[in-house]
Amino acid sequence: MSLAAPQIERLQAPLVIGVTGHRDLRQHDLPHLEKLVRHVLGRLRERYPSTPLVVLSPLAEGADRLVARAGFAFGARLVVPLPLPAALYEQDFEEPGSVDEFRALLAQAECSFVLPPEPDLAAIRNPGLERDRRYELAGSYVVQQSQIFIALWDGVESGKVGGTSAMVKLRTEGRREARQFELQPLELFPVYHIVTPRRSNPNPAREAFQLREIYPPVFQHGQNGETYYAKALRNLDVFNRTIQDGTLLHEAADSRRGLVREKTPWLSGSLELALEQYAITDALAIRYHRKNVRTHAALHILVFVSFLCFVLFGEWGEFRPWWLFASLLVLAVALVTHRFGRRRAFDDESLDYRAVAEGARVRFFWRMAGVHESVSDNYLEEQRTELDWIRNALRAWDAAAGWPARTEAPENARPPVEFALKHWVEHQHRYFAKAARSNRERGEQIERSVKIAVYLVLAAAIGVAIAALVNSFFNYGWWDEPRREWLKWPLMAIDLLLAIGALSHHFGERMAYSEHSKLYRRMEEVFRSARAMAAERMQADDLDGARAVLLKLGQEALAENGGWVLLHRDRPLELPHP
Repeated sequence: MSLAAPQIERLQAPLVIGVTGHRDLRQHDLPHLEKLVRHVLGRLRERYPSTPLVVLSPLAEGADRLVARAGFAFGARLVVPLPLPAALYEQDFEEPGSVDEFRALLAQAECSFVLPPEPDLAAIRNPGLERDRRYELAGSYVVQQSQIFIALWDGVESGKVGGTSAMVKLRTEGRREARQFELQPLELFPVYHIVTPRRSNPNPAREAFQLREIYPPVFQHGQNGETYYAKALRNLDVFNRTIQDGTLLHEAADSRRGLVREKTPWLSGSLELALEQYAITDALAIRYHRKNVRTHAALHILVFVSFLCFVLFGEWGEFRPWWLFASLLVLAVALVTHRFGRRRAFDDESLDYRAVAEGARVRFFWRMAGVHESVSDNYLEEQRTELDWIRNALRAWDAAAGWPARTEAPENARPPVEFALKHWVEHQHRYFAKAARSNRERGEQIERSVKIAVYLVLAAAIGVAIAALVNSFFNYGWWDEPRREWLKWPLMAIDLLLAIGALSHHFGERMAYSEHSKLYRRMEEVFRSARAMAAERMQADDLDGARAVLLKLGQEALAENGGWVLLHRDRPLELPHP
């Protein structure tokens, strides 16, 4: 099955907009509040035109529904995490016609689900602390899964469990227990706060309908926070714009076939979409990797040709200025190529897209096997400032599908686990074995070429030295004009061989063949061990044990790929020199 153009928007990583706010909004304030929400959404659409919008809203009365309605005007998709089963949830609605409005909005949602864990119906049947905690659970889910958070809030710290003020505090400060033991700043996001009067507080302390942007306290100045988040969202938008390229569809079909070669009855719905998301991202990563390698190769070849022309200018004999002009011209082409490559950031984009693809691969197989873990919570924690957008993309895909809260378990859980073992564990084991061998061979080939160049230089130098020694004893006049014209050829050969050796060594260093070979050998062993451990548990019919192996394996693969990305990010595109 190949991708179709209308599916592209579903493959893009959306901008997830969460909402919290009061239920008791005043009726005459609604048009003004909706205008302000539309202003926020319109500004996001203008800044990030290639990124689809998803509104994450539990559809409680008041603010939740207002933001959902405003989102529809911008083509946003709606995802509804419910704190309670719908029948119980509707009992909390007080406004006339509220139940009908809720059902109408719910019918327009892309997906809806009751948040786990399964509620104790007896404990939540009547108002009380347990029921409030279910609302807190829904609010926390929205906080954690969204990138943009809109709060229609009067600014009062109510102290209510699951209340609007508690969600704003959770959004900007994180959980207290996490703050106590976290050695680096928590991954937090800003709040678009609309100061909102309400029936129970018609005169908030701040100016009513003021739009404020509240940034986490790690940013001492709001401008720093705005710059940081704008950069992350711009990177997300660039990714989404790039995968709109229709020519990627054929390459994505190849990536899909490379991962899954057989049809299964339970590969449908959100799992099918997760596979297509992996396929398009893998195709993009392969394309940019090839661009990056071609750019590196072109720079090395251009520098060598420029050096060759200069050597010919200096050693040819009579004055031929066009060799100098040719040398400068080729060097100028190399400089333009380098500048173009740096500006287009082929190296960074190649790494970033490979990181997204690896995260999407683990995400697909975890979901396939029933591993309820978020990839974004296990990936690229070391360099948040540069790579936040990658986790945001993976988290946004999860939020749009309701993962990990919403699951689609097949009747027989064993075949999906076996599928993951075959198409992930065994396939990756073979891949890493082959990749380790090919990278080792490439590294050895480059090392041999460097040694050959050095040996030839040594041979040429020894030949010249022997000629000089023979000439000094027998006075053949080999160094006299015009007979010493022969000397320019070994000197040119020495210059060019030294350049070839230096440029070959530099290219090998840039491609990091040796480092890759070591990394791939290690991953080969990791996947071999995982295959044996999972097979043992499957023989014992211990599906939970096999899933635990897949969880650990995925975490190991994500950590290794994150290290790979950071290794290469220290090797930006540079102009080689002989």
